[in-house]
Amino acid sequence: MPKRRDVTLEELASIINLRERNASWLKIEHITGVPRQIAKRAYMDQQLKLSREELKAARQTVAAEEFRKHMDYLIKLAQSLVSGLDVPSFSDKRNADDVLLHLWQSDILGEYGSRPAYRPPTEREIDRTRYRNEMLLESLQNHTHEKVDWKNLSKWKDAWNACREYRLELRDEGKGILENSLKEKPELREGIFKGSEGKHIKERIVDGIVNTIWQGILIGELDEVIDELDKFEKLDEDYKVDQILDSLYQEIASSIQAVSGSDGITEILFGKTKPMSVPIFAQADRAKELVEISLFICNTLCRGKNVKLLLKKFRIMKEVTKYLEENLDEIILRPMILNSPKCKLCPA
Repeated sequence: MPKRRDVTLEELASIINLRERNASWLKIEHITGVPRQIAKRAYMDQQLKLSREELKAARQTVAAEEFRKHMDYLIKLAQSLVSGLDVPSFSDKRNADDVLLHLWQSDILGEYGSRPAYRPPTEREIDRTRYRNEMLLESLQNHTHEKVDWKNLSKWKDAWNACREYRLELRDEGKGILENSLKEKPELREGIFKGSEGKHIKERIVDGIVNTIWQGILIGELDEVIDELDKFEKLDEDYKVDQILDSLYQEIASSIQAVSGSDGITEILFGKTKPMSVPIFAQADRAKELVEISLFICNTLCRGKNVKLLLKKFRIMKEVTKYLEENLDEIILRPMILNSPKCKLCPA
């Protein structure tokens, strides 16, 4: 069997040039000296090779674009996570899982941006959104697991849930102190706290007291004095403890006040930034007694373990939020993702 003839690079270039000018295979054979079947086979092989290379280049272009979109999604998710993690407000009764569930069900990727307001997403769409966001969270954790300590998210959840428990314990503790204080003031008790309305007022006052402590921790007013109090109580230095308690009392006193209104109603305001209002049917002197009792209860609670534990949990949440905010910043996150191994959502 005769050896198959190979086409040189010069011959192939001539064949391609002639064929692109619509030359027939017979003419190409006459000009190049390459048998037309061999010339045709060489030309078709070259075209197939070019098609494969073009397809490969096209796939690479698509993959690069898809990876850019994937990275943008991860950035959006990280930004939403950092924004969604915070410390609880006094009125927020949710547990940590409910907070995160609300976040994962939200339209982080902007899929519902053009939807009319009168057409909210269906339950099925919300479930699909949550599933996608949770998959993206797993992807984000995979891309950053060597650089970001994701145990911090569990710390935040534990701290948030603990705050709910300490809030309930503070309410119970405050309620007990209020009842004991009112026993020593029968006229005040009989004058204001009769019947079901009186029970409601007592509940509101206890909530106001806890809200005052909550806000004091939130804005950092109680941090330093409670730390100092804890330190010197352990050292049993009574003179220093008295000084700190006086400082603590002044901080709290500026957050609880009575404001006289019309028709014999006096409003007691608890807290500075978002004061909780408790209206009572009493003149200023009776309201002043309630303010003094509330200040006493606040001062007593701040010396107890629950406020110190609450302060500790608030600090954990703030530290975690700051940590994730710094480590999931877009400027840091983009190169981190680019230099990490692929996850299962990455384009091939």
